[in-house]
Amino acid sequence: MLPFLIFFPGVLDGAWTVHYSERNLCAVRGSTVLIQCEYGYPEPHKVNSRMWSHNDVDCTGNPYVYHSNNTNISAEYTGRAEFLGNNVRNCTLQIKNIRETDAGEYRFRFTTNGCEKCGGPGVTLQVDELKVVMTSSTVNGTIREGDTVNLTCGTNSCSLSQSEFSWFKDNQTLPETQSTLHFSPISYHHTGKYSCTDILPFLYSLKQGSPTPVLESYYPVEQVWLIRRQVG
Repeated sequence: MLPFLIFFPGVLDGAWTVHYSERNLCAVRGSTVLIQCEYGYPEPHKVNSRMWSHNDVDCTGNPYVYHSNNTNISAEYTGRAEFLGNNVRNCTLQIKNIRETDAGEYRFRFTTNGCEKCGGPGVTLQVDELKVVMTSSTVNGTIREGDTVNLTCGTNSCSLSQSEFSWFKDNQTLPETQSTLHFSPISYHHTGKYSCTDILPFLYSLKQGSPTPVLESYYPVEQVWLIRRQVG
């Protein structure tokens, strides 16, 4: 077997780096957000502390979202923010039960024996409400059998990072997982109240090296649509 080497950017090349997988994230209130992050530093430095800040360009914490030394942690994130990284390369942060006040920019910073690095610009998180929007082929707004109707699960301000959804008709789960339900043609048996939730995809923990279970978050949908048969 031939020997091989794996080089991690920023670790063996002498660079001080912080890299975010995505610069912009969108989440609905009450969901769980994963901010995937990697960092690097030259040998022979050793990491002393790791921290995440919110809306703080200097990464100095006012207070912190997370700090490995449990220093100056914001009460807003206590019990909700969890560091999924390590002392080597992974700096991924998870925030549960997302609130509107969580919107903004997140930056990672780490210190070693002699140096430090603040990763900016960071990751911008937008928080919105999930809702169902209906579009149809009808002209006057009255839906009749034979029309084409689409129900789309989404938000007003941003595109959700999640790729799959759960749909419900009269509180019963439907098999569809795409963002839009298509009814073409619509018929009387489609009548009902529809709602949707987002499903977080498989999240790969770099710390454990294996997929974690699928996380599901259910949200009350403010807008549901009643589709009625019209005669004539």
